[in-house]
Amino acid sequence: MFYYIIAIHTESLKHSGVSWDVGTRVWTSGQRVNLSDVSSAFIWRQVTAHEYKELPLHFTSWGPTEPNNNGKHEFCVAMDPSHNFNWIDVPCSDAYNAVCEIDIARS
Repeated sequence: MFYYIIAIHTESLKHSGVSWDVGTRVWTSGQRVNLSDVSSAFIWRQVTAHEYKELPLHFTSWGPTEPNNNGKHEFCVAMDPSHNFNWIDVPCSDAYNAVCEIDIARS
């Protein structure tokens, strides 16, 4: 099976009826294009054992003050359940669970 850390393309995921009982922030596959440049754009970066993909962020759901690069080292994107699962930029070294999707067509 091919698993990816989730890339979010529409608002519908938050309103899909999926139970989001995670209690903490969760990883997405969002990262800055350049992981050493805080002014670079964000993309979806999906990696499996078989392929590597970079996809543009056509849809965003940032929290009201995000991305803010608090601490000058926030290069990755997480969803925050305490803020309606809006996105926040966070250090890539933070430890969260990941929400994954399965590519059924390739399974």
